[in-house]
Amino acid sequence: MKKLRIHVIDDHALFRSGIMGILSAWPNLESASESETIDDFLSSPQSRGVDVLLLDLSAGDHLNLDQMPQLRSRFPELHILALTMHNKPVLLKKTINAGVRGYVVKQSRPEVLFQAILRVAAGGNYLDPELSESLFQLLLDPACGEDADGAAAKGAYSSLTPREQEIFRFLAEGLRPEQIAARLFISKKTAENHRFRLMQKLGSPSQIPELANIAILVKLLRWTSLPLYLPIQIHRIPHCPAAVV
Repeated sequence: MKKLRIHVIDDHALFRSGIMGILSAWPNLESASESETIDDFLSSPQSRGVDVLLLDLSAGDHLNLDQMPQLRSRFPELHILALTMHNKPVLLKKTINAGVRGYVVKQSRPEVLFQAILRVAAGGNYLDPELSESLFQLLLDPACGEDADGAAAKGAYSSLTPREQEIFRFLAEGLRPEQIAARLFISKKTAENHRFRLMQKLGSPSQIPELANIAILVKLLRWTSLPLYLPIQIHRIPHCPAAVV
């Protein structure tokens, strides 16, 4: 069997180091290399001859999938495998539609990663078994998460002023303050002030995915309209135990 040349793209140095260590002990490996970003990969001599690219879906506030056309243009034969912490079904679907051939969550064992690499390198597709149950439950019951959490979210949302509600939606969609400022013809500082006040009213959620979660419960957004990199989680749903994704 042909040994494989693998490249890892992830913005966390410790994670990259761990994956490189796991790969180094794999007998099917010819060589392994790493980059922090897609741009680093594209500008590196190490990009030539790679068989399988292990790609994290997000890097900070950027979405790696946004650069898929660039990757495909430069390396049309490259096999891409998502290796990510994000496991919501809509992200899985959009990732595969973007041309990624496999999907493995970072919580999985090395044996799962090895199996996925071999499958993708051979031209096949691979879906991490860890995703199957929650994906199946969500497909069966798309209304999960609309009970008590929905009422609480609506109460929090109603406490916002009309301008704060407008900015809230932009934040939930993943826009940064400078992008919101351009949309609303206000200064970046004004947008940041609105964000600070609405975060206080909402209980200071620490992550944009938490805002998106509220927006879904309030029915301002749908799963399919979300940015790909948001790892949405719906909590405390007694009638839908497997819907936490």
